[in-house]
Amino acid sequence: MGETRMGEVEGVSGHPGGSGGYSRGHRSTPSQESNTLSQVSCTTDISLVDELEDTEESLKEEEEGRTSKSKITREEDDNRATTSTVDQPVSRTVSPLERLKAYRSESTLSRGKSLALDLGEPGDEKVPLELGKTLLALIWLVSGFFATTLSLALTHDRVPDSPPLPDILLDSVQYQEWGLMGSELLLMLCVASAFVIVVAHTHRSVILRRIWLVLGLLYYFRAITMTITVLPRPDPNYLCQPKTSENLTVITVLQRVGTIVSGGGLSMNGRHVFCGDYIFSGHTMTLVLAHLVTVRYSPPSWRPLHWLSLVAAATGVALLLLSRGHYSIDVLLAYYVTTRLWHLYHAVACNKTMREEGEHNPLTGFFWWPVVRFMERRVPCPLPREYTIPLPKVLREQLTRLFKERRRSS
Repeated sequence: MGETRMGEVEGVSGHPGGSGGYSRGHRSTPSQESNTLSQVSCTTDISLVDELEDTEESLKEEEEGRTSKSKITREEDDNRATTSTVDQPVSRTVSPLERLKAYRSESTLSRGKSLALDLGEPGDEKVPLELGKTLLALIWLVSGFFATTLSLALTHDRVPDSPPLPDILLDSVQYQEWGLMGSELLLMLCVASAFVIVVAHTHRSVILRRIWLVLGLLYYFRAITMTITVLPRPDPNYLCQPKTSENLTVITVLQRVGTIVSGGGLSMNGRHVFCGDYIFSGHTMTLVLAHLVTVRYSPPSWRPLHWLSLVAAATGVALLLLSRGHYSIDVLLAYYVTTRLWHLYHAVACNKTMREEGEHNPLTGFFWWPVVRFMERRVPCPLPREYTIPLPKVLREQLTRLFKERRRSS
């Protein structure tokens, strides 16, 4: 085959003896030259294809030989590893493709690890204690409660003696005198439940300052609304202390404030003898806030407690209306203001974007926004749900040690 091709090439070049060769004196025509060139190109292409096929077959054979040798080598290495008493690393040839796959897998794992470390889990972040901020929140709460009692002490003499205002809900239900006491009993139960949850929480200092800040704001709002608009008593049978507007002095006002504070703002103990604190309802505000605290900071699996808290709060509000303790508008405003403020506060606390200044953040218009930004600057969100016994660390360790010793002995 090779000789024939060489002969054809020689014939084309003008040497005698080749197939299709020409004499030196004879000049070939263009058609003859093209036919000859096509024959050369075809034979050349066939030879190249044959060489490539031969090369591919040889490479396949070499690869199969390598594979069989590597399998034999692996089996021998495995046998050596099983028979040897000391584990030794098995050395084998790694192909470039395997190295590339290993590099890609390692880089993918390293990228995943770095991402997990950068993001982190919310429970892994440390929550600072910051008792100073909690103390400031407590001072804010006390000042707000004092502002509310002062407003009531001054508003008492401005309550009109006119009949109750028309109320579509109160006029449709029958008056129940015992409803106010039942509402206050449920209020105390809801507050006690929320208090136990907060005290049992590991990060109780953070929760307390959140509650105290929100409650202080609500007290200040209530002091303003009570002073601006004074409504007549919704319950004409409710006994109020006689007015002393003519002889009203600073000492008289302070005495009234002391009387209200000593009774905790409740009527069941007979200390709430002043009228005028209607817009908006303090009882509804406390019931709703206790329910919100219970739902947010108790374990999510405690659904029965959440539903019981909701039923108790709603029943307390219903009993308050049955006893004519407040107008319907008082209850509605209390619910709206309390829930909006609570959710807005936690929206700012749990969102870093809302704690940054800029045109993207419309919440910067609230006057309390800088306070929330200061209080929640170092607190992670969501706050980890962890619970511990509210005792010093030394006492907790001693109790844990005693408990373990009793378990071992038993």
